[in-house]
Formats: sequence, C-alpha cells, structure tokens
Amino acid sequence: MLLDTVASRTLAVRHLGEGLGNRVADLARPGYRLDLIAEGEPTRGHTRFGGGALLEPGTPWPGADGMPLSLLAVLDLAEFTPLLTDELPPDADGLLLNFFHGTLNAADWRGSWDDPALWRVVPAAVTEAVEVSAPKPAVRFLPTPVRPVPVVTLPDCEEVEMQDLIQGPGSDRFDYDVWVRYSTETRDLTEEDHRLRWPVRGGKHQAFGWPWVLHSSPTADARKQFARRTPDIVVPEDWRLLLQLDSDGIRTDAGFAGWQWGDMGELHFTIPGADLRAGVFDRVEAGEQG
Repeated sequence: MLLDTVASRTLAVRHLGEGLGNRVADLARPGYRLDLIAEGEPTRGHTRFGGGALLEPGTPWPGADGMPLSLLAVLDLAEFTPLLTDELPPDADGLLLNFFHGTLNAADWRGSWDDPALWRVVPAAVTEAVEVSAPKPAVRFLPTPVRPVPVVTLPDCEEVEMQDLIQGPGSDRFDYDVWVRYSTETRDLTEEDHRLRWPVRGGKHQAFGWPWVLHSSPTADARKQFARRTPDIVVPEDWRLLLQLDSDGIRTDAGFAGWQWGDMGELHFTIPGADLRAGVFDRVEAGEQG
C-alpha cells in the first residue's frame, strides 16, 4: 500500500494495546472518498455521479421486467489504480464501470428486492465508450463530477474479520467500550487528516476499502444474499466494496433531489474479490441500509 498508514497504526496501538492494536491495523485497506467537485473546478478522469452511461457501442441499456434501470455512477478505474494494483483487473487503467440500479423507479416491480435484475455493473473500455442517455422512464440524474481522494479505511466491528478478533484467537478479547472510545476520539483527527477514513458512523460516498456500516456488514450481507439465491453454488468468502453511495441532494433532470437510499441511508455495491481481480462483474450484489 502506497498510502501512509503510520497514523492509523499508531492510534490503534495507543487505544487498543500493542497486540490487538497491531492486528486491527493489519486489516487496514486503501479506499477512496468520493468528493463532489464544485462547478468550474478542473476534473481529471471520467468518474462522476449521474449523467449518461459510458457504454461500448451495441451494449443494451440494462433493465428489469421491462423497466430501464437508472445510471447512478461511473467509475474511471484509471483514477484508482495507484493504490489498488493488486485488487483491480490487469486492464483497469483503460476500464470504466457503469453502476445501474432500479430502486428509485421500481414502484411496479413485481420481483424480489434482492433480485440482481434490479442492479447491474457494466464495464466498458475507455477507448471505445460513448455516452448514452437513459431511456424513459428511468430516473435521470444531473451529471455530477467527483474527485477520488485516497484514504485509509479500517473495518467496523460488524465485519467478519473484526468479529474474529473480538472472539480471539488466544486469550485476547476485544472490548466494545474500548472500540467506542477509539472511534469517538479519532473523529477529530479524521476532520484534520483527510488521508484517514475511520470506522465512525455518518456515511460518505466511497469506492473500495472497508464500507461504512449502519446496521450490518454490507459484505456479510452480500454473502448471505448470494447464498440464499444460489444454494447449490459455493459462496465466495472474500467480498469487497465496489461503491458506496450516501443519501444527499443530487438532483434529477426534472429538478428534484432524488438521491436517497432507504431512510436517508446508504447503497452498497459489493463483489467477490476474485471476480474483481479478474474483471468479471456479473456477480455483483447491491443492498440498501437506512
């Protein structure tokens, strides 16, 4: 990892002790906070929320039960490769990811809300992609450029990897009160040092790294969701965050703010780690927490 993690390790050891603190710090993952860019600020790549999809010619607009999905975001992976070389596919420098979801325009949806037909991640080669406008009646958000900002992420207590530390191994036991104090005392540092994204409540737009947790682990939920639908298939154990979207005021082309997931919660897209490294995006899971 090229990102400096000294600060996260120092704080983990200070609050949790050398043994447990170092093990927590070992779980740190690089991620990217996605900051909205003010009008007129320069942009570098194609990463943005809303707008039209960037698809290769001939790629159909994804839909479910005759309903076109809404384009939520485009990630230009070339903007994320410096810290994620070992996690992204070999051609990541030339790859775009289009994120679609149908929750916002699925009033007549007759299927299950954990049906993967309701979401899609569609890759496209940046050299071939052309912008395609969403067909009606998909919700169409105004194009909103964002800037990826590298951060260090640590797992929340709800993550399986943290549960392993809470339950052992050996005689070490994790103290939830210590974790609460640890989270609280590092909030001020988070505001001062934007390289860090600490496991505190609140939510942010983010790509990769450990997700924010409102109710339960999005990666653990993805495993369970996948297992329920495919009982005869071995469920991948290692799931990774692709994209996390927070509820805020991003507007549609009709002028109203429609960017809300559940009760002012978050929307997570997750993927098996092996699939991400292979550049295969047909087993992505999505879920709302709010």
